[in-house]
Amino acid sequence: MRPPHPPMNPDTIVYEESCQGDLVETIQHTTNDACYAVNLLSRLNGDSVTLLSLVRKNETLNIGGGNDGRYFVTYHRGSHDEYSILQNPSATGYNQVTVTVAGMRRLFFPRACVGWSGAARAAAHFVTNGGKSAKLIWEIQP
Repeated sequence: MRPPHPPMNPDTIVYEESCQGDLVETIQHTTNDACYAVNLLSRLNGDSVTLLSLVRKNETLNIGGGNDGRYFVTYHRGSHDEYSILQNPSATGYNQVTVTVAGMRRLFFPRACVGWSGAARAAAHFVTNGGKSAKLIWEIQP
């Protein structure tokens, strides 16, 4: 008789960063379940929890924010300085918006701020396949 599920080797480490004043706490989760990683997004609130860093081998997906349903998502591969920012193709205008990332309020152009759905799709793809989803729009930063 076969076991119902083979043992799984977790590939992704998720660091959840929470801030209380000057105190920063990092909680480490290990998963290979895209749903689990996506559910962690609900903890981002733009106040006490403002950063999730998903790490696989030599690549990282950072998701910050959560305030007002806005997220700032970056993808880094290897030790290169180059990185990519997930884009919101439906955003218009140049009035910057505030998103709290890693406990700091920062200003971003609307195109660099995605909704929960965009952040969730990026996280799910990263955990399942690694890399950045070709179905999403990324802007490479030198």
